[in-house]
Amino acid sequence: MSEMPVTLLESPAEARRDRIPLTEFAELLRGNPTRGEAKVREGLESLGFEFQIPLYGYVVDFLHDRHAVIVEIDGCSHAGRGAEDAERMRVLAARGYIFLRFTEELAVAEPAKVARICGAHIRLYDELEEIAAPTMTTRYLYRYAREEVKLSKYQMDRSLVALGIDPKTLLAADSQPIRK
Repeated sequence: MSEMPVTLLESPAEARRDRIPLTEFAELLRGNPTRGEAKVREGLESLGFEFQIPLYGYVVDFLHDRHAVIVEIDGCSHAGRGAEDAERMRVLAARGYIFLRFTEELAVAEPAKVARICGAHIRLYDELEEIAAPTMTTRYLYRYAREEVKLSKYQMDRSLVALGIDPKTLLAADSQPIRK
């Protein structure tokens, strides 16, 4: 007996993705959040993120427009779409957007942790905006975000470059680890 191929049925929202205008699709997604999106939504919106926003031909889960930060909650809708997600990230990163990605499981189990990590990223941006030139405070914030919040070097470097700060110059004068 041969196995029959399994076809995953699309959600009603996914089934309509290519058949309705992007703004309507985003509105449909807003009304049908995943469990992870629903759990983190209030915390992220309190930080200035907007939910299910059309952006350059895509709909992103959460967008902090002022700092060009996108938060994606990767659940079942991302299964089997690795190449599409990578292309989407490439297109939006080329336009200066930074991605913070979280699993659906983490968003459901620890929504406060997701909000805390995103909040640290936004606070870092806010602090860097207030500083005209790299200072010890800036170096400290960068190292704190890398060592304590565990943001990737790529995320941090892109954040600094977006603000016009060279990460290599910033860290050259401060080689000591952060002490608690």
